[in-house]
Amino acid sequence: MHRKYKLILFTGALLVILSVLLLWPLPVLAVRIYDTNHVLFSAGVSYGDEFTLQFLHSYEKGWVEETYIIEKGHFNLTRHRYQVYSYDAREFTFPGKFSLKDGYAIVEDIDSYIKTENRQLLIRSAYTVPQNILVNNKVFNLNEKTAGGVLVVIKIESWPFIRKFIQ
Repeated sequence: MHRKYKLILFTGALLVILSVLLLWPLPVLAVRIYDTNHVLFSAGVSYGDEFTLQFLHSYEKGWVEETYIIEKGHFNLTRHRYQVYSYDAREFTFPGKFSLKDGYAIVEDIDSYIKTENRQLLIRSAYTVPQNILVNNKVFNLNEKTAGGVLVVIKIESWPFIRKFIQ
């Protein structure tokens, strides 16, 4: 009888530990359709990771990259990189670290003087220009997954560990 209780106790403890591990919350960068909440793309992230919103400017026709650093429950703009065809003295606009390199203007360390603490980022998918989200060596092309004009939301969510295996 004593052995039976030990086995039940061991099995119960094992199930509790397994449940805690499988339900442990992990941070995820999620891209959802705003109206339906349908997940278009997700990527497991860690606090301190970065993701980049990359798009071709519809008027200037140059690449723009906005890089955000991921923190618990939010993200902050940390770097802005854009193609320039003429010098426009933007370093006087931004108190951050500014440089011109290989045809790009780069503003870095933005989060050191502006803390935006974005809980989400709402963007509309473009009709005619490419839009990408780059995170952890993955490239998500928004144009391939949505029609032009669709409102999407980018946010940091907590998902249970087991969800990595269910998708």
